[in-house]
Amino acid sequence: MRHSVPVLLLCSACYTYAPVVAPGPAPGARVSAGLTQDGTGAMLPLLGPDVAEVSGQVIAVTADTLRLSLASVNSQRGIPTSWRGEEVPLPRARLSFMTQRRLSPGGTVLLGAGITGGLYLLYRLLGGPGVFGASGGGAGRGGG
Repeated sequence: MRHSVPVLLLCSACYTYAPVVAPGPAPGARVSAGLTQDGTGAMLPLLGPDVAEVSGQVIAVTADTLRLSLASVNSQRGIPTSWRGEEVPLPRARLSFMTQRRLSPGGTVLLGAGITGGLYLLYRLLGGPGVFGASGGGAGRGGG
């Protein structure tokens, strides 16, 4: 059980999306970007109709274009559609906003502490020995 706790904490990290700062996201970053009204029309052949927002992993960045491996797109009505990593070039001039996924240290610590405490409580409820409990001293002694 001791070895599974660090793995569990790593898997339970919390992320937030924050605005991208110049010069832009690095390749490998996970981003979400909104399309302008013109962008929705211009990207129609690649993304389909009524796309408002795209999200995925950055493959390459130039001054004018962001190439993403798409994970999902959201329609203007908020309906998400999953993608399988198809690469799409997005002209920066057609983007209304761009945010990048970042680790949230405070949220991760709280979530990790909550999960660890919950697992310990479950362990104790199932009969596991306590950390602060006394060692079993009565068994195995000869009487006399």
